[in-house]
Amino acid sequence: MLQPARKPKSKSFLREFKDAIFILEDENLRKNLLDELAVIIKNKQENPNAKNGFLTFKKKLISYLRDLGDLKTANIWCRNISLDEDDIINLEKILFKKLLDNNCYGVAEIHLQDREINSPHIQYVGVNADIAEQVIAQIIVDLGYEMDIQSAMSKKNFIPFYQITDQIIELDLETEITNTKIAQDIEEHKNQQKLKKAQQFNINDIKKLANKHKSNFVNSIKNHSNNRVQDIINQYSKKKKNKNKIVYNIFEMKLKMYKKRKLTKFK
Repeated sequence: MLQPARKPKSKSFLREFKDAIFILEDENLRKNLLDELAVIIKNKQENPNAKNGFLTFKKKLISYLRDLGDLKTANIWCRNISLDEDDIINLEKILFKKLLDNNCYGVAEIHLQDREINSPHIQYVGVNADIAEQVIAQIIVDLGYEMDIQSAMSKKNFIPFYQITDQIIELDLETEITNTKIAQDIEEHKNQQKLKKAQQFNINDIKKLANKHKSNFVNSIKNHSNNRVQDIINQYSKKKKNKNKIVYNIFEMKLKMYKKRKLTKFK
């Protein structure tokens, strides 16, 4: 949706100054502005309540952009945006390149939620805002953050959020990225702990299984050995018995023959 350009005193303009994307044709000017902003950020961190030149910086930037052409604001929905840090960096790189290629000079910011719009969106303040709106919408759809171009650029029944409720919560991009990173780290830690337990469980199972098979193997050997020994004993006993029987039979035979012969001889 297209709106009049933000004013320097607007809380929405450069609300995400730490992650704002400066799309400027003059690369030296862009670097100078970023260096100046870096000093302001440092001053704000060291003394949040002191004057730090931020409003002056915003006035200078707006003035420069107005010299480039008709200045307007475009807001493009990105309600399914990923808050993964790498995904945000990738989105910022794509926005910078595509907008620069289409001569859309200005400032783009990712707003998760603010006083006016109660859903994640990208705010662009600069020249050729109508073109920038279409370019950004296409990028958002390509990345899967909106279903289609129409939903990304929707203007139907739009009512500023501050006109609906007084309970407004502004979500800071840097904080939400940090929270997402922390949540990811916690989830990764939990998964690692589960993996360790699973590995330990598997090792214990293997040990138990090995011990079980070892016990079965030893018993099998014992049983086999005992059976084998018994077989040998039985075979030996049988052989011995058979031998005795054979010896006995031979003796009987000889005795009979002897008796027969003796009887025959001495008869």
